[in-house]
Amino acid sequence: MIPNSWAPWRKSGHSRKGNDPQYSLGKIMTKDFIKIHVQKAVGEFPGAVTVIVAARDVTVDGLCMGKCAEHGVIDGSPYVIIGNPMTECPGACAWPFYKADYGPGGAVLKPPSGDIATDAMVISLASGMASVVTNPFSTGFFQLGQKASVIEASTACPGMFGSGAAPGYTGKVLVDPLNGGAYNVVGLRGKKFLLPALWNPKTASCWTVM
Repeated sequence: MIPNSWAPWRKSGHSRKGNDPQYSLGKIMTKDFIKIHVQKAVGEFPGAVTVIVAARDVTVDGLCMGKCAEHGVIDGSPYVIIGNPMTECPGACAWPFYKADYGPGGAVLKPPSGDIATDAMVISLASGMASVVTNPFSTGFFQLGQKASVIEASTACPGMFGSGAAPGYTGKVLVDPLNGGAYNVVGLRGKKFLLPALWNPKTASCWTVM
């Protein structure tokens, strides 16, 4: 992987949330509709990062085609969008909590929260946020000799969650004795999550929290 140049994003201390229960733009999220949502969400905070989480019955154009999160920049404002993997493509975007569609058959783990969709979306969101920070314009990293093939911080380490990971094996993770859920991070209020590995350009290897 070859690092390219990118401008650091400004720091922001603002946050807000909203929803669209009436599906004002329909249930198929195309890039044109994503642009409208981002512009509406940014409002008076230009440059803020917009995170769009699609409802279970909304299809996100472009997902499940080798990626489980999409990111980009609209009018100078970066965004991340994720869909519900149980609707979109559970075999591709809900592993290791759901049987994989392809590749070596590995063990299916229990989600730490008890809900497959929720914990799979956490993985997708973590991947998308890492990408929008390290590679906002999709020019940050690429395969040597294949500049059109963009590789990002998390996609460079597919299916890796702990040390010793291999195709079909997540690597070392912890198991919650109360519900059997697999996790590698404990957050606020003791919430447990499974987060993906990220590429470390300094060591030229995948970094995991465990």
